[in-house]
Amino acid sequence: MNFVSSTRGGATPTVMGPSFRTIALVMAVTAGLLPVVLWAKECPTFDPVRTVEALSHYSDEAGSEVDVENRSATFELTRSIRQLVSYSADAMDHRATDRMECSFGQLKVWAAADALLGQPANFAGKRNRLRYAQGINVVLLKAAHQGMRADIVQNWSQEVTRAVVTDFRGRKRIDNLRVASGIAAASSALLLADPMLEAYGAQTLALALEAISNEGFVAAELTRGSRARLYHAAYLSGVVTLKALMERLSEKKTVGGEDRISRLAETLSESFCDPSMMSSRAKVASQQDVSLATFAPVQVLTPDLWRQSLARCVRGKVPMVNPAGGGDWREFGRVLAAPG
Repeated sequence: MNFVSSTRGGATPTVMGPSFRTIALVMAVTAGLLPVVLWAKECPTFDPVRTVEALSHYSDEAGSEVDVENRSATFELTRSIRQLVSYSADAMDHRATDRMECSFGQLKVWAAADALLGQPANFAGKRNRLRYAQGINVVLLKAAHQGMRADIVQNWSQEVTRAVVTDFRGRKRIDNLRVASGIAAASSALLLADPMLEAYGAQTLALALEAISNEGFVAAELTRGSRARLYHAAYLSGVVTLKALMERLSEKKTVGGEDRISRLAETLSESFCDPSMMSSRAKVASQQDVSLATFAPVQVLTPDLWRQSLARCVRGKVPMVNPAGGGDWREFGRVLAAPG
């Protein structure tokens, strides 16, 4: 499956005030950029968000204690984005033609409005823009796999991804968020031939692998206190996903790093058998629970690693669907495994 399409050549996005949005959308419909189906009653609508707003997720400097009030406020601030990504992901996963068309109609509206291209005012906003940019790219890869694409949407997602890379490129901290920014870049590069995004993905993978110690720990994630195990799990899933994307981009069976990934997986598995091991390294009394959904990419993309390392100590059924992250990981695995 060939995902690559043309680009806008890195054109600078036009900043559009709210008072001009309706005019722009009407012009887009008139020009044939937006399908008539968008306005059908059965299609839901999600208001475009120009700039992602969010509050700090944590109440402490280490990022180990969640601020429940701020989390709830951010949930409301990002509701429209989350609904768009979740609806689109579900439509693509179920190959529901009518809903897929509705989804693309809405994505075209967001593209025409230069949604998500406003610069977030704080790190929480950048973090959430990264999260949803990754989800949108996964949705678009699934859509392209099914023969559904639109340049206005692909080009817009590329610009959003480039903005995400700008946010995270200068971060010295190599953690799960830096890895996630690499996933966003690599998934966009798979959609649109973009050497800069592909190079950023490759650089991020190299840095991420290098950051895994001989003992299988990640220094940046050990600073997270009682959430160290949780973020080691997020780091492992992120590295596995980024590696799979880079292998697809480079058309290589492997880009290396298996030994370091195995080391991390073994250490993480051991921390489920004996949580005190991670707690002692993170210098805290205990570790918070880890959502099993975090392991979906590992189970789908590296089943042998899951069986040989993690399944030994990680118990329970792993949920496969992350609505805001692009949907069903099994469908994403099929996309990456499809003939190129």
